[in-house]
Amino acid sequence: MDIYSEYTPHTWQIKFHTDPNRHIALCGGKGCGKTKSSIEELLALAMEYAGTKWIIGRQTYQSLKDSTWADFYEAIPSNLIKSYNKSEMIIILINGSKFFGRALDNPKKFESMVISGFLLDEADEVKEVTYKTLKSRIRQQIV
Repeated sequence: MDIYSEYTPHTWQIKFHTDPNRHIALCGGKGCGKTKSSIEELLALAMEYAGTKWIIGRQTYQSLKDSTWADFYEAIPSNLIKSYNKSEMIIILINGSKFFGRALDNPKKFESMVISGFLLDEADEVKEVTYKTLKSRIRQQIV
């Protein structure tokens, strides 16, 4: 299946997409493309590895709903979406991979999840314990 994306990465984004490290943080000014490149990376991984599960997170539900999740949903070509539960913020792709939009205000709610990875938007708002909890939940190997 052909996947069409209008995304054309800048030089620094290409370095991000080819970085071999397991955990990567992007830092930069507002509007420079940190969220967009992160979204495109997770979408590519989810399509490459069928049946994987991913968290798209932001500290509060409202900020997640108003910005990150909206940007994420808009970035996915409609022909890749099998189902979308808007109220639960769950997107299932045609290959069975799933994205869960989640507020990060309570790390306990992630303790029983098994995921392949996560995106923390505006990570400076997120508590270290939340990051560590999410990191510990990466159990689906995609290497």
